[in-house]
Amino acid sequence: MYGIQYNGIKDTDIGVLVVSRPSIPAPEPKVTVWNIAGRDGSLYSSDDFYDDIQIFVELNFMAPVNEWAARARQIKQWLLDRKKDRRLYLSDDMSFFYKVKNVSVGEITRSSKRIGNLTPMFTCDPYMYLTNGLTPIKWTTMDLNLQNPYSLSKPKYIVTGQSTVSISVNDADVVADVNGELTIDTDLMVAYTNDGTLKNAAIDGDYEQLWLPSGKNKVYISGEGNPTMDIIPNWRTP
Repeated sequence: MYGIQYNGIKDTDIGVLVVSRPSIPAPEPKVTVWNIAGRDGSLYSSDDFYDDIQIFVELNFMAPVNEWAARARQIKQWLLDRKKDRRLYLSDDMSFFYKVKNVSVGEITRSSKRIGNLTPMFTCDPYMYLTNGLTPIKWTTMDLNLQNPYSLSKPKYIVTGQSTVSISVNDADVVADVNGELTIDTDLMVAYTNDGTLKNAAIDGDYEQLWLPSGKNKVYISGEGNPTMDIIPNWRTP
C-alpha cells in the first residue's frame, strides 16, 4: 500500500490513506531574463538557485459518524504541527525526503457520513535530501577528504573542545570560539550550543565557506586541546 510519512508519523498511524501517488514537480531555476534592443531573442542568466516546489497529496479517511470531526481535527493537527521534523517521505522512495516549509490543508470535505477527503499542499525546499545524509561523519584524521557525489550541500558541523578552533574547507577558513560543544548550521547560518543558546558571535568568517561543493572536499580542523568534530553532510539533489 502506498503511503507517506510526515513529521515522523505514517499516514496509517493517524487513520488516513493516500488515494494516489502524488506528482512531483522538478524544481525551476531562478532565472533573470534580459531583453536587449536590437538583439533577437532574450538573454538568460541563472545563479544556480531554485524556487520551492509544491506537492499535492490526495488523502481520505474513514471514521465512525460520532468520531468524524475528532478525526478531522487530529489530521489537521498532524499536518499543521511546526515543531517536529517537518520531513515528508514517500513510501516508495524512503531513502530520500523533502524539507517542508509550509502546509496548506485546504478544505476537508465529507463525501458521506463516515468518509472525509482532503488534498493538502506541501511547500517544500526544491531539493530531495538523502536520509543517510543525516548520519554524522566523524572527523578522525588530520585531513578528511570528503567526497560529495551530489549537489552543493550545506552541512552542520558539531565541534567539541575548549579553545579557539579553525575549520578549513577547501582552504577557506572559519574561526570559532568553542567552550564545550558548538553546532554550526551552515544552512540556517546560525551557531548554537547543545542547550540551544545562540552563539553567532563565536563565528569569525562566512558560513558559505563551509559549504561542500560537488566532488572532492578537503576538510581540516585545528586548535588547542585536540578539538573533535562531527559533520552532518545534508546530502541533497534536485
